[in-house]
Amino acid sequence: MMETALVKRIGFKVIRKLKIVRAFVPQRRVDDEELIREIGPENLSAALNRMPQILSGLSDPKMLNRIEKNNPTDWLRMSEVAQNALRHRFDLLGSGLVDLGPRIDWTTDFKSGKSWDKRDYRLQKLVNLNDNSDVKTPWELSRCNHFLPMALVYLKGDDESYPNEFVNQVVSWAEDNEYLQTVNWSCPMDTAIRCINWLIAYQTFALRHKFSDDFTKFLTIELYKGGKSIYENLEVTGDGHNTNHYLTNLLGLLFVGELFSGANRPNNWRRFATCELEKEMLLQVNRDGLDYESSQPYHGLVTEICLMAQLLSIRSDFHFSEQYRSKLAMMLTNLARFTGADGLVDNFGDNDDGRILKLFWRSGRDYRDIIDLGASMLPAAGPAIAATTPERLCFGIAEPDHAAAVPRTWTSVHLEESGICQLRSRDFTMNFFANPVGTAGLGNHKHNDLLAFTLAYKGSQVFIDPGSFEYTVDEDVRNQYRSTRNHNTVVVDNSEQNRMVRGLLFLLRSDGTPKILDWQSNSEFDLVVAEHDCYGRLDDPVVHRRSIYLCKIRQIILIHDELCGKASHRLQFNFHIDNMRIEAREHHSIHLKPIDSSARLIFANCDASRPFQIGTNWVSPSYGVRYPSISLSTEFECLLPYSTTFVIAGHSDDVSAGALEQVRELRQQLRW
Repeated sequence: MMETALVKRIGFKVIRKLKIVRAFVPQRRVDDEELIREIGPENLSAALNRMPQILSGLSDPKMLNRIEKNNPTDWLRMSEVAQNALRHRFDLLGSGLVDLGPRIDWTTDFKSGKSWDKRDYRLQKLVNLNDNSDVKTPWELSRCNHFLPMALVYLKGDDESYPNEFVNQVVSWAEDNEYLQTVNWSCPMDTAIRCINWLIAYQTFALRHKFSDDFTKFLTIELYKGGKSIYENLEVTGDGHNTNHYLTNLLGLLFVGELFSGANRPNNWRRFATCELEKEMLLQVNRDGLDYESSQPYHGLVTEICLMAQLLSIRSDFHFSEQYRSKLAMMLTNLARFTGADGLVDNFGDNDDGRILKLFWRSGRDYRDIIDLGASMLPAAGPAIAATTPERLCFGIAEPDHAAAVPRTWTSVHLEESGICQLRSRDFTMNFFANPVGTAGLGNHKHNDLLAFTLAYKGSQVFIDPGSFEYTVDEDVRNQYRSTRNHNTVVVDNSEQNRMVRGLLFLLRSDGTPKILDWQSNSEFDLVVAEHDCYGRLDDPVVHRRSIYLCKIRQIILIHDELCGKASHRLQFNFHIDNMRIEAREHHSIHLKPIDSSARLIFANCDASRPFQIGTNWVSPSYGVRYPSISLSTEFECLLPYSTTFVIAGHSDDVSAGALEQVRELRQQLRW
């Protein structure tokens, strides 16, 4: 509500001001000698050896040959990343391949050219909406996800330039990012990811390469700095509703804490992280096994975080509870459920392509490696996919007895707490969204997608969510991508379902309550009925109710919209399409053909007086990347109440007339 949004806005500003004030208070600089005393001289050389081998499958010298032979596309993609990183060439967040020169500038957004000053991390202005800079660029580069591909290519080919460059980049990063004195210390999440990648890359290179004692000690000190920085700057909200940032903080502490459990100055990093991960999973993951931030890609990231913690526990001497493992299995199952035939999860909610580890640099929203690894570690989560991923082989997780079985056949489901339904038939997979503003009302990664849907037909994506594009480069573009009109739903009087607050890019006001009123699923049909009252704040309140009926026998979908009110309102029905060609256009119907399939569809508005307008919209498949696609809309002003029905059906010349007759019968049966 309005008051809640204002309180949050004021609270964020107060927290920011307090950090700035504290930053002006001189603080004692910590030098490396003091850190060495905290670690203990004897632990300085032994800490890295204390870490259990994470990519244990690479101990087999023949493993990478097997991966290259059986997964040539994955290997080529990964090796190109490694070769480019060796030459300081990077393609990050939609930048295209950029040559960063002989010495990498770690504190510059190389997409816009903006550099951040080297000063106290609390004084850094991360977002400036008056320029086109994106702080995520130096953060993404500094995560050092490219180190693991470099290590894999080295183990395969024994080219010493790779471990040497690993040393050079670690040293140059540390030289350019004095402890707590640059923008790259401003986000503990990114510090955690950097530490994990440095650590696993080091032990992977060390399977064959002998690092100098000086570098080993140097890296150990830098990892200790990372642990201190994370622990002293945990990304907690203070109201108990934390996000994936805090989970990543905990994962970083878990890994770094494993190294320094024997430090002279005792720390509780690992114990603290273990307890907090147990607690946070229960808070941040709904009872039905979906992350509560209202985003499928962030559900993928959160699942990876929890799975990596479970993997480390298996390799070490601590354990998570059965409750944790059971919830993790549910998360993995949902990740597999919402993965399409193209290997990608829906673009539902925000997406920044964030991952903890990128061994083979999959495209954004591809979590098949996590699904495969999870199904092998937790039998309750699988089997889920048909092919073994190269990542699981690198981790050295044995394939369980059940994994050779046929991948599971998914059925329709209603995830009640998350407010999401998946309707399935032989030809259709539809995801329907009636979920509340995520993260307990904060809406940091939520879009205005109430009663929207996505649809795949015979494995091809048809109706899509256009994505997120970028976060902080342009506020208007950010808000465009999370707007109501950018989703397959209804706009009333040009209003947003949940209002946005100017200047707060990660907040949506919770202006109404979505409800799933009815859910039925059997062998003949699926039916979902839902509504929201977000337009109840208008002078004449409006309730939008949408009913979807999937006839599994006839492979026909009916979408029935009701707008309940008393006065005249302007209505806009929007539908966003990708990978489709328009074969024909009639007055109130569109004939569609997927680009990658011979199948055809007819999409029609049963209100013949309301023809479709064909337009274009931007689709963003991953962060910083977008391209034009088709949008269909019908817009008009009318007196409420008003209702209409849309039809989606398979189409061919010889059955077109029969399909229309079947639609008439279904509408009569449903009284639509």
